[in-house]
Amino acid sequence: MLKGVDVPVVANQSLNLTYNVNLRDYLPEKVIVGFSASSGQAIPLQVLRSWNFSSSLDLPATPIGGNSKIGFVIGLVIGVVLLIAVIIFVSCVILRNRRRKKVVEEDEDEDEETGIIDAMDKMLIEGTGPKRFAYKELVVATHNFSEEGKLGQGGFGGVYREWEQCVLHRDIKSSNVMLDSNFNTKLGDFGLARMVEHVKGSQTTALAGTMGYMSPECVISGKASKESDIYSFGIVALEIACGRKAIETKAKEDEIILLEWVWELYERGKLLDAADAKLCGEFDEQQMERLMTVGLWCGHPDYNLRPSIRKAFNVLDFEAALPFDLLPKMLVPTYVTPSGRASTSSATTSSTTSSIIGTALLYSQSVN
Repeated sequence: MLKGVDVPVVANQSLNLTYNVNLRDYLPEKVIVGFSASSGQAIPLQVLRSWNFSSSLDLPATPIGGNSKIGFVIGLVIGVVLLIAVIIFVSCVILRNRRRKKVVEEDEDEDEETGIIDAMDKMLIEGTGPKRFAYKELVVATHNFSEEGKLGQGGFGGVYREWEQCVLHRDIKSSNVMLDSNFNTKLGDFGLARMVEHVKGSQTTALAGTMGYMSPECVISGKASKESDIYSFGIVALEIACGRKAIETKAKEDEIILLEWVWELYERGKLLDAADAKLCGEFDEQQMERLMTVGLWCGHPDYNLRPSIRKAFNVLDFEAALPFDLLPKMLVPTYVTPSGRASTSSATTSSTTSSIIGTALLYSQSVN
């Protein structure tokens, strides 16, 4: 009801203002509705008794909380997908571990059937097998794995000198020497290796190794030592230089045993005649001479006259002179008893060599 000061008031009458407006022509699609009024300088009394709003537009009804329900559904779907992915991943891990465990158990069963586990247990009990060392102990013993104390490179990593014991390979031969992509040599197959005291040799008397690479004292006594590994290294060096095996049963009688054949040529001053014929003489004569001489030096019948591996490498690297203590004739080792120490004799190799050859061939046939 609108009422101004100068407007007379008629009893039981009211002043109404009514105006129809099509808001679609003036307002945008979405608006905020409010009220205001003014009457100039008059002092009005403006009262809004009631109001209503109606629209002829046919708008779809929007459910309350619709957006929150859609978000809930999306979150639920994502959660279920993630849960299924986690369950599949965990199942795969468990299945893989079970398969690995099954393979290990099968390998252990196979080892037990072949007696490998029993043999290893026996060695651990007797203290002759492998030992466990803490990482700190290995760091101290190898001077933080320095190259100076490195003995070689095995199939599973470096082999280092220990402070109390050394490693006897006991089966050094050409087939156990491997080459990497850069043609660096690595010694493999430590299956017969033993840890022994530096001063002492192997305490076992069981014959182990490959005939042709085993030193004479090792064949007789069955005990390995650092010197017996040096002997095997010498045979491998001769095989590389001569391009043939340590024992060739189809060769001439005086060429069957490689070491004796090369030593005979050394006696006659024709050492290079034993060089690999496939090279057709195209090689460095000084390198070939050093390789063969070191092979003879390491394969000396008297283990007391064999060099250390460091001395042998110094000669091969031209850092030391050729050894001059090699006798012009190969000594033949003789043994009083199987457990006795080796002694040497300058006797000729006629009858003794034949017996050694016969023993080597007989042993080779029995093993094969």
